Order: sequence, then structure tokens, then C-alpha cells
Amino acid sequence: MKALSVLGLIRKEEWKEFEKFAASPFFNKGRNYGVLLKLLRPFHPAFCDKKLTAEYIYKSLYPGRKFNGSVLSTVLSGLNKLCEEFFLQMNFRNDEKREIRLLREYSKRGYDPKAESFSRRLVFRLQSGKPGSMTFFENLDIIDALQQHYAMSYDKERRSRVLHEGILNLICFMILQSFVFQKELLLYGGRYAEDELNSTTAGKLLNAIDFAGLLEIIGREHDPSFIVLNLYSLLVKQLNNIEDDTLYKELRQLLEKNKGETDPETVEKLMLNMVSICNMKNNLGKKEYLKESYVIMKHLAESGFFDRLEDSPHFPPSQFRNIVKAGIALEDTDWVRRFVTDNADKLEHSLRSSLKHYSLAKIDFASGRFDSALQHLSEVQTDNLVFKLDIRKLYAMIYYETGSHESLRSLLNAYYGMVAKKGKKNEAILLRHRNFIKYLRQLLNLNEEGAAAEQLKAVLDLLKADNVSEKSWLTEKFRLWKH
Repeated sequence: MKALSVLGLIRKEEWKEFEKFAASPFFNKGRNYGVLLKLLRPFHPAFCDKKLTAEYIYKSLYPGRKFNGSVLSTVLSGLNKLCEEFFLQMNFRNDEKREIRLLREYSKRGYDPKAESFSRRLVFRLQSGKPGSMTFFENLDIIDALQQHYAMSYDKERRSRVLHEGILNLICFMILQSFVFQKELLLYGGRYAEDELNSTTAGKLLNAIDFAGLLEIIGREHDPSFIVLNLYSLLVKQLNNIEDDTLYKELRQLLEKNKGETDPETVEKLMLNMVSICNMKNNLGKKEYLKESYVIMKHLAESGFFDRLEDSPHFPPSQFRNIVKAGIALEDTDWVRRFVTDNADKLEHSLRSSLKHYSLAKIDFASGRFDSALQHLSEVQTDNLVFKLDIRKLYAMIYYETGSHESLRSLLNAYYGMVAKKGKKNEAILLRHRNFIKYLRQLLNLNEEGAAAEQLKAVLDLLKADNVSEKSWLTEKFRLWKH
């Protein structure tokens, strides 16, 4: 049920706690949700059982009364708002800013013993933490709370020291975030921007800042911040000069050398960025970087990095697919199969089943288990266009491998209908699929009509230069036909 989609975001291990939360009159505003939650518990998290209709819920809540959709809508709307309050409460409970907020409150209320206790804890956090990608941002909040506390307690010496620390953190934060935002633009955002960065106000300001000079000063002062700033500086340099492999080696060596001095989460985030760099190099034809990226992704997956991502409680689907794709390409199918079965339940529930079965279908296809691959594909249901196209493509490859040419021709006609329409949105992806269909049709025609050696060579030369999906597989099929 769509009305219960927010409730589906509550994780299995949180459900009992949510029921306790919903029972609190402080949050539920006098409405009793206990019966409703007990009713819905067996259907969590998907709430897609055919039995679970609006009429069924209403009848269970109000036995003997005539169905009233408006009343039920109000109840479910209230439950969704309660879910939001629960999310906020869980976020607050795990928030590291609790000590900062308590310092502010005790300072404002004039209770010095407690305020001093929290200020000492926060000073220790400032002095003992390893530098990382979020350190400077988090430190600024701590520093602001401390300087306000020292101002209220008239401690000018300590306030002066912490303000100096604030200036250093502010400048380091500006440097780091400038690198982070440039990195994101180079990786993802640049192709969607209307103007080149250098022509914008932001770009002109960046070009006016002497980042090398600032880094030189920080390095000379032996400030711990230099390590993480230097790593992100190298990352941006590599992305600006993607063909320069010496920059990648320097980045990898520097990260390895200093990982003990850097926040572990930042080390892992930098490793994930290195995967993106490897993928870009692989796309340029430097195939050795496919294995490099896979080794890193495998390490991150086995270390639980994707389970610890703060911005998502679920395994990122793009990374899930990238790991499967690379593992298959490198013929590490046993590990990839274990990875899929062990991690599919960590995906967002609406993607869980489809992405699991699609991945297993890809693995079975690579292993020559075509019947099993078809069985898994039959379990995949999705509304996502790109995902649908990938499914059609895999069906087409299976039909070709099994000699089901009549079924393949019928499939290709329907498949082409999905990609024939040209437009700005997804055009690059659609083009790759159109070209895949074009070359697969040529393969079918070869099987029926044959071709001279020079014609086959011409096709292979075109295929090598073309932007086409599954280029390696198509090339292999053409070469097998030749022999």
C-alpha cells in the first residue's frame, strides 16, 4: 500500500522500539496506534500482500462500522507523521552534537560545573581526533560552542586560543570543501552544468585562491590537517589529468602511508573515489585498472564499509551492481555469488528482490547456466527504464547463446521499440542499447546468410570504435563465427 510507504522505511530491528514510541502520549497526541501497528506488523516492510487493503484495515480497526476512506486516510496520515518524529528522535539519539547542545544549555542556564565538564570533553575531542573529510566541519560547531561558553564565563585566555583554532579550522574547511566540490563536479556534475566552472563566479574565486601556497604553509607548520588536505588535493589533480597514471600511484602510496594518521572513514571514502578513477581509466582502455577497482570494492564490501554509510541505511544499488559486474568480468563468480546472497537483504526493500535475481541471472549467464539465468530473470520486476533495458539485453544474449533465434528476433523488435525514440534524457544509454541491437541483428544475419572475411573484418573494426553495450561479448561472438 502506497499510504504505508513511509512506515516501510522503519528497519526490522527498529519495529519494537517504534511501537513503544507510538505508545507515548507525548508523541502520539492522544491517538492509540497500538492496534493498527499490531495489525500491520506481519506485513512489514513491503506491505504488498493482496490481503492488506484499505477495507481490511478499516474493518479490523472499526468492526461493524461502514467503511469510511476519509477516516482511514486521517489515521494513516497521522501514522506517517509519527514515523517522521521517530526518524528525528533516532537521529537525535545517535547525534554526536548532544554534548555541544548540552554545553550551550548549561552555559545559558548558568550551571558552571556541568558546563565545564562538557567543555573539557569537547576540548579533548578537538585535540585527540584524527583529521578526516568531516573533521573541520564538526570542529567548527564545537569551537563555536566553546568560544560562547568562555565568553559567558569571562575566560578571555581560553576564548582567544579557541578562536585561533577556529580560524585554522575555517580555512582548512574551505580548502577541503573546495576540493570535495571540485571532485564531485569532475566525477558527476560537470556534464549537467550549463556553464563551464571557470566561467562562473565560483570558478573565478577558486582560480584566485592560492591553494598550493596555503597547503605549503600548513605543511611547514606540521599541522595534522595537511595529510587529508594533501590527499584531496591529489585526488582533484588526478581527476583533472585522468590519463596521468603517476598521480594515481602517488595518491595510492600516500593513502597507504598515512592511513594510520587519518580518520578511517575518510580513508574508505578516498578508496571509493579511487574506484571511480579506476573505472574512468578502464573506460579509456587501461584494462588493468578494472582489477584494481575490484580489489578495492571487494575490500570495502568485506570490511562492512557500505553498511556504515551515514547518508543511507541501505547498500547503495549502484555499488552493488558495480561489484557484481566487475566480479563477473574478472571471473570471480563464486565470491560474487556469495556477495549477492549475503548482501541483497541490505538493499532498499523495493529493489531487493529484483536486483538480487538480476545479479544471479548475470552470474548464471557468465557460468553458462542459461536455464537458471532465465528463471532468475522471470523473478525480476521493475519500472526503471534503464533496468528494463538491461533485462531485455540479457534475455537477448541468452536467446542467442541457446540458439533460440526466432524468439530472439521477436524480442529484438520489442527491445528496439523501447530505445528507438531519441531525446536528451538517457540518450547516451539508449544509443548504447540501439547499437547492441544493431550488431546482434548482424550476428543473426551472419548465421543465416554468411559473410566474406573482409566484410567480417569491417564489422569488427566498426564495433571496436562504436559506443555499444556488451562490446566484449559481441566481439567474442563475431570472432567465434569467423573461426
